[in-house]
Amino acid sequence: MPKQDKDLQKKYLELQYIIQQITQIQQQILAIQNQLLDLRNLKENLNKVNEIKSDKDAIIPLGYNIYTKLVPVFWWRKILQKLMSL
Repeated sequence: MPKQDKDLQKKYLELQYIIQQITQIQQQILAIQNQLLDLRNLKENLNKVNEIKSDKDAIIPLGYNIYTKLVPVFWWRKILQKLMSL
């Protein structure tokens, strides 16, 4: 095989490697962007939880597969009263 063909083949392999690295970096950037979006949604949902006033138990989604149970304020009062009486 002539030297020019070997050089061309080497350059081609280097180019393939660089393309593979670029693809992996793009996938990592996309994953980070999705995580940032999830964190923004979680922050927004946590802020909304503070605004909720309910007299019933409720399960509230905070983020992807993350939920919290809201308990009415009067339940907390009962719990605190029991704790204080101990």
